[in-house]
Amino acid sequence: MIILHKAKCSILFKIIMVLYGIVLVTFYVSGLIIAVFKKNINSKLVPKTESYDVVAAGFIVTIILAVLSL
Repeated sequence: MIILHKAKCSILFKIIMVLYGIVLVTFYVSGLIIAVFKKNINSKLVPKTESYDVVAAGFIVTIILAVLSL
């Protein structure tokens, strides 16, 4: 990875970078689904009302860190 990075972003490094970003977004979305929804008796997904504050705080922190990293 260091050699790819020092090679002034070869095409392989750009492909790996995009794939890694897609995986991170997928993990984030799946974590949100797990945190916000639960199954009820009929196996239907219903929202958890107690986790909205935590999800909102995590989303805000993620956006702030993303803006600061630019």
